[in-house]
Amino acid sequence: MMAVKPISPKDAVSLRYIPDEVIESFNELIAENLDLNGKATFRVDNVICRIINKGLVLEEHKQEIYDKKWLDIENIYEPLGWIVKYHSPSYGDSCYESFFTFEPKKKKA
Repeated sequence: MMAVKPISPKDAVSLRYIPDEVIESFNELIAENLDLNGKATFRVDNVICRIINKGLVLEEHKQEIYDKKWLDIENIYEPLGWIVKYHSPSYGDSCYESFFTFEPKKKKA
């Protein structure tokens, strides 16, 4: 009999660690950028700057934010009623900077 059981996809997501300061940073930017339709759009570098300002990582170690997948927050916000989209230019394309959009899910009639 196995003492340790394999992890399910649902359990794997729930065990992923994202610091409170990261969620705080997203929450602040959503609130600050909310338009009249309830949609918020903001650049990824603004999130990274907030995370750095909260003291989680040093500026010179910001790659750690990507390595630890702290920006992969869709599965946290979507069950709460948001449609979360991450927009980034294609590889080698630099015509715009990456950004997030948070839009409320439409209620079914």
